[in-house]
Amino acid sequence: MKTTLIGMPEIKAVAETISIHANEYELGFKKKPTYIVLLDKGQGRTGVLEYLADVYNGKTAFPSGLDSYIEFENIEATMSAVEELGIRLSDSAIYKPYYEEVCGVDICKFAHHLNELQTDLVIKLLKEASEHCFMLFFFPQEPNKSEQRLIDRLCDALDISSTIEATPYSAKDYAEIVIKHYKEVADFIGVDFSAFKRQLSANMKNVSSLSEAFKIGESFFDENLSKLTTSLYIDEIKNEEVKR
Repeated sequence: MKTTLIGMPEIKAVAETISIHANEYELGFKKKPTYIVLLDKGQGRTGVLEYLADVYNGKTAFPSGLDSYIEFENIEATMSAVEELGIRLSDSAIYKPYYEEVCGVDICKFAHHLNELQTDLVIKLLKEASEHCFMLFFFPQEPNKSEQRLIDRLCDALDISSTIEATPYSAKDYAEIVIKHYKEVADFIGVDFSAFKRQLSANMKNVSSLSEAFKIGESFFDENLSKLTTSLYIDEIKNEEVKR
């Protein structure tokens, strides 16, 4: 199934660039870009990686591994964590010498260890990896001083294409994401979701993460299922594990 990205026009612009130059990237005629992405946890980081990977793999012929994208969350600022990261990056390359798809990393914990060896090593490791793959460094929407210094270190050490300030999800975006999920896991026949979407959006005004949005959405759907349609796979909705 083709991944759909809701909101985030800045990421869609990146995807367009990837789509245009995909063949050049795959053949090595053009270096894959590296980005700093300012996007809070719970705001769709994994969805961004899935979307970009889907765009790239839809244009290329020979993947480097089984995973169209890999994500490293909350990497601990320790030597052992850096070593494990190197092993996982190496193991992700199966069909080619290096992993060449989409890689997302969160190294924010290293911001408190800027003058320590493990920070030098993780930057060196990810610099080498970024020579072959699409690398996205995730940071909070508003980095603190230490995180900003780490961003500056990355910009000095790596060829950063740009810093992307991703637009946070709106209440309407949250509602659309939740409805999209339910439409994918159940059989809604002839249902007009427009009014339902407006009602759900009104309940999302103070939501700040996808996990919150899905909790509200679950409660809202439970209360309003009978109003939607009588042709539903209700058990399938109830038992589906929501991908956060």
